[in-house]
Amino acid sequence: MTHALTRLFTLAQQHIALLKEGEGAPGMQSVSLVSPEPSRAVIAALYRHWEEHYPEAGAAYWQLRTWGMLTWQPVYLALIGVHGAQLAAPLGALEQHASQGWLSGYRLTGSPRLEGAETAALIAAAANELSTLCDGLAALWPEAPRERMRGELLADTVCVALEFVAPTLPGRPDWRELAAPWLTALGLAPPNKLALSKEGHYVRRRCCLHYRRSDGALCGNCPKSHNSAPPVPKIRLLPRSDRRQATS
Repeated sequence: MTHALTRLFTLAQQHIALLKEGEGAPGMQSVSLVSPEPSRAVIAALYRHWEEHYPEAGAAYWQLRTWGMLTWQPVYLALIGVHGAQLAAPLGALEQHASQGWLSGYRLTGSPRLEGAETAALIAAAANELSTLCDGLAALWPEAPRERMRGELLADTVCVALEFVAPTLPGRPDWRELAAPWLTALGLAPPNKLALSKEGHYVRRRCCLHYRRSDGALCGNCPKSHNSAPPVPKIRLLPRSDRRQATS
């Protein structure tokens, strides 16, 4: 394990306590592209957890909740890796620990895909790792959202994470200026203008459907909470050939 990865692990846990790198408890299951068959079973169990605990929320909620669990840690590791530790994390080797319907904590081995390069190059490398991981997770789960929806959900997660992380980064960059290169590198054509609340916070493109739970409500950044705001712009998937050009 490199010193740079150790720095990433430290920074990640400083931002979010649940982002803890380690082996996990004895017998704990995990999701990983390197162990596809066991991972399929873990993902199916993850979906059943939300189905059984919130039957009133419906299949669309169970799907979105499961997918969000699968992708939130990789997004934060990719962003903190680039802007905090100056590296592209090797997400293909990521093992995410599963427990009681949650994925939190992880094991990450190997070497950074890129380290100490210019920010644009790091974003390109990290975005490639993140896109490949998300495609791999979708291949493991037949009920995964379709590609266009996955793109919108990924854009939401990236922008929310950037808004959360940016104030603690060196130089306190404006998260809105970081969003465009990330979305482009991920193959998501960025809208001309991000949807923002009156307070200047990001407004998601996709509702997570949390309000459908018996204990749920609309989230503060939900598009349904901002009906008076300008229409939320849609993300357009770039053709794969254009994605390669955008990151070259």
